[in-house]
Amino acid sequence: DINDIELDSIAALNTAIFYEGTFIKINETPQKPLRITHILTNSGEENLFLTPRIFIEIPENISATIYEEIITEGKIIGNALTEINLGKNASLNLERFYDFPENVVIIYNTSIAQAEKSYSKNLTIAKNSGKLRNDYEVLLNGIEAKAELFGYSLAENKALIDHKTKVLHIEPACESFQLYKGIAKDSGTIVFNGNINVLPDAQKTNAFQESHHLLRSYDANVYARPQLEILADDVKCSHGATLGKLDQDAIFYMRSRGIHKELAEQMLLNAFANEIIMHLTDKIFKDKISSEF
Repeated sequence: DINDIELDSIAALNTAIFYEGTFIKINETPQKPLRITHILTNSGEENLFLTPRIFIEIPENISATIYEEIITEGKIIGNALTEINLGKNASLNLERFYDFPENVVIIYNTSIAQAEKSYSKNLTIAKNSGKLRNDYEVLLNGIEAKAELFGYSLAENKALIDHKTKVLHIEPACESFQLYKGIAKDSGTIVFNGNINVLPDAQKTNAFQESHHLLRSYDANVYARPQLEILADDVKCSHGATLGKLDQDAIFYMRSRGIHKELAEQMLLNAFANEIIMHLTDKIFKDKISSEF
């Protein structure tokens, strides 16, 4: 197991309860992207607790793209766990899309272990009205490994979208990049807890973390907590976080040029989102993104 269940109670709960898991080993580079769809259904009146679990192995010199989404029906509480092992020079493009209603609670825990010169690109789009906890842990176990994490959230109604990331730099000359953006409206809440952890042997580390969020209503909430834990002395690490509302000067400028206020606001929202959306390669996911982004 990649995930340390002694330190992660959510992963330990999945380990204790799950009945059947899925093991995927990609022995050669696929000609097409792989698609994983979790279908979680419940016809009863009470909440149904489900625990999907997946282990993916991508051996040395193999490249893969994976699209993943969760489809729900009924009252669901999900505790999902995915573990991914990347071999030397392997690469992974993982794109996830969350869109579920208010009566669904999903906790998704992802752990990725990367060997020497491997690369992972992880993109999460969340526009659900329910409650989502999205945990990401990346272990850069080999020299010159690189990981990129992107996230975009639209929390509307009474939604809770909670992102927690941890990138652990273990070996020298590794790189990591994190960029998370989101819009909170109605009574929605977005949380971002990001951690970069550089161990003593991880010299020549290059790590960056950034989060930006917009508030679109008085009752909306955003909480951001960027963190750096650096135990090496030859590193380049930085982080930053911003929270605000749409630039009223920009809206005034566009309105003075004959652009309607609602269209001006939408143009600014689209520009704000595009820095993340541009990384999406799955056409189905792109079509599912509403104009509100």
